[in-house]
Amino acid sequence: MALTLSERETIIVFNEQDPLAEVFTYNGRMKRELSGLACARPDDVQHTKTNTEGGETYTVPKKWVKIRASRILTEEQKENLRQASANTRFVGNCKHPVCRKQDGIKHRMKLTFHTNRGSYISPNT
Repeated sequence: MALTLSERETIIVFNEQDPLAEVFTYNGRMKRELSGLACARPDDVQHTKTNTEGGETYTVPKKWVKIRASRILTEEQKENLRQASANTRFVGNCKHPVCRKQDGIKHRMKLTFHTNRGSYISPNT
């Protein structure tokens, strides 16, 4: 029996003593990101369990767990960001190890991360 959307949860557990946090998730995007990090940084991220319903558990450094509120933008700032986004396009596969799954299939994640690395260019250049 498939889990409902409300049953597909993500749980992050840590305490004040241990330097690691445990992340349990059913979220596909988070599972792909954690899997990529486990491949790229095996000393920091370990895949510890997979359950029968598709949930996965990873351990990560506790200092990586952050809560960030989104920026409050004016309408002018939103419009500038929309225009900047419309003037960029993806070129080729990203070679960064976090973007590669173990089986070699490329996927796109963290668009801002790649923009800072030059993976996206303006069509005018």
